Amino acid sequence: EKALKEFSDCPWSLGTFLSPHLTQGVPVLSSALVWIRRERAMRVACCLSSLLLLASAHALHVSSPAARIGLRGGGRAPGGGSTSLRCEAPTVISEVRSASRNMQPVEFVQSPMGASASVEPRPRAGGATAPSIRRIFNDCERMLRVTFLPVGYPNSVSPEYVRFQRLNILQDFTSNLRGILSTQKILQGIGVGRADTTALAATIQMYLRDGCSMLGGLLFTAFASGKFDGNIKKWRMFADAINDVAMTMDMLAPAFPKYFLIIICVSSVFKAICGVSAGACNAAITQHLAMTGNVADVGAKNGAQHTVVQMIGIFVGLMLGKWAEAGVAARVWGLFTVLTIVHLVANLLGLKCLTLRTLNRARLWLVLDDWLASSSSLKERECLTPEQVAGQESILRSTSTDKSCPEVVLGASVSEAEHAGRVPLLELMPMFDGEGFMAVLLKKGRSGSRRRVGLVLSESHTSKDLVRGFLCAKLLWDAWVKRAAEGQEKGTKQKSLVQLHEDAVRETRRLSPFLKKSLARAGWQIDQVHVGVPKWLASW
Repeated sequence: EKALKEFSDCPWSLGTFLSPHLTQGVPVLSSALVWIRRERAMRVACCLSSLLLLASAHALHVSSPAARIGLRGGGRAPGGGSTSLRCEAPTVISEVRSASRNMQPVEFVQSPMGASASVEPRPRAGGATAPSIRRIFNDCERMLRVTFLPVGYPNSVSPEYVRFQRLNILQDFTSNLRGILSTQKILQGIGVGRADTTALAATIQMYLRDGCSMLGGLLFTAFASGKFDGNIKKWRMFADAINDVAMTMDMLAPAFPKYFLIIICVSSVFKAICGVSAGACNAAITQHLAMTGNVADVGAKNGAQHTVVQMIGIFVGLMLGKWAEAGVAARVWGLFTVLTIVHLVANLLGLKCLTLRTLNRARLWLVLDDWLASSSSLKERECLTPEQVAGQESILRSTSTDKSCPEVVLGASVSEAEHAGRVPLLELMPMFDGEGFMAVLLKKGRSGSRRRVGLVLSESHTSKDLVRGFLCAKLLWDAWVKRAAEGQEKGTKQKSLVQLHEDAVRETRRLSPFLKKSLARAGWQIDQVHVGVPKWLASW
């Protein structure tokens, strides 16, 4: 009571501390205080809440220049007029005390910046002054959008964001459910619940499993990290498939007690491989979905979405695990199989809807085949768009098995080009003067099933040189196939092969400017070409 009296006798008013933005929070405190019945508790609560508002307003006043007001009611507005909020602490307390007696909350009215603001009760229709239901719904909707959707949605993300996220959430949900079932089997195999199992034995098995997982992840990173950018969709699908294999092994492990430790160690290695591959590919997919460079924001919102999915999955999975423990094994395996199929199908459809705008080998071959086969003039010739290529490219089948495409040896060494090349390298160097690459026909590989084209890359080559190099390799390979079909391999064979290279280089220089413009009009990012990591680099 003494503090309340001192606070009421203070010469400066509460309103001078309140920013116009902070005034909106007063009805919330008032609505909470109207339920306090006792007079003594009412005074203490009003005093504490007022002091809290004072501290918050002072912090906002110091940090925000736009919200600064004269501390004693004599501040100046930006336009030169005086700005004072006539809202004194005794007024607030009296209003709240009056409202507490009548059991009706009060509503505070805020005036625009530069005008006086007052606190007064505004009765609602029917005598009720409860907050608007629509306002509550709008606040909840705004909170959900801020938590789960990127800033600026839908203009800040790619058009396929919603469809991909739906399928991605579905596959994540099935993975959580199957994860609970497989974890239950692992704990059963370790011996949880059995009297003959010690804590030390279970700890050793778990640490061996984790050690194998770490070692497998390191080895896989050293082996395949440079191949992820070349085919993101394939490696993302590979990660999900090998994760399904790992979960299936966990489900089968208790049925083989003698080999239980080996099985769970192998499955943990597969899960580590999945983590490395999926993590690398998800980073590239997130970068693709973020259209305005908001990669961190999109990644954070994806994490929030997956957190909610995991929470729901844990709740459903606990009930599912209880049912699996008391159910028939055939039903459990049937449910696990159905969830696995849904997981694979959702992943395949989700990756299929992605329209990646970077060129890899498969997409570059599709674009070059269609563009070179077009009968339009070079100025009017258009290439396939990323949306069209997304519907044609195969996720499961690689271009290395497609016999309609040449096997391009990216970054062929000079010795390989000299010994396996069908044309001496010294004769080719003048043809590619000023280029960042040299394309040379190579002899068939060890399998002997496909013709090869070697690309010797310069140390200073760029992404545009890679596109030109693959264009030259395509033209050279098409001319070679046509020549072999016509049976013109007799006579001056060496000279004709040199002529093939000269024609391919000349045609590449003529077509490259038009191809570059067509790729830009279609929406391709020609400054990012992921066709693989070159084995060697040369200088000439």
